[in-house]
Amino acid sequence: MMSGALRKIWNRYRGLVIVVALGVSAGVTFGVVRISRAVPAIPTATVQQGEFIEAVQFRGHVKAEKSVLLKAPSVAGDIQIIRLARTGTAAKKGDVVAQFDASKLTDTLNQRRSDMKQADAEAEQERRQGPPAR
Repeated sequence: MMSGALRKIWNRYRGLVIVVALGVSAGVTFGVVRISRAVPAIPTATVQQGEFIEAVQFRGHVKAEKSVLLKAPSVAGDIQIIRLARTGTAAKKGDVVAQFDASKLTDTLNQRRSDMKQADAEAEQERRQGPPAR
């Protein structure tokens, strides 16, 4: 059991030991409660009124509901495209989606008309002269 000297010290400092033990116990309890109620660190921001823009990126394939294959006339020969609508542009009836350079065709048409006029003039001259003499 306790020796006389220890009993004397215990009786003298008993109140202080109890107060220190209660203080340590209260401090530990307070710390445990505070840690258990601590709010986890969550990123936050100040709310501001303004335009909200969100970009979404995804992969996939887009297919037109209706599409038409366009071909240049094969009898036109070598032609140049001078205007072409962008791929994917919606087109309505009557919209120009491709324009070809018609200058070569116009030149050819004018040359053929000139040839035809000359042939008509030669034929008319032959008719006026009458049948060839035998």
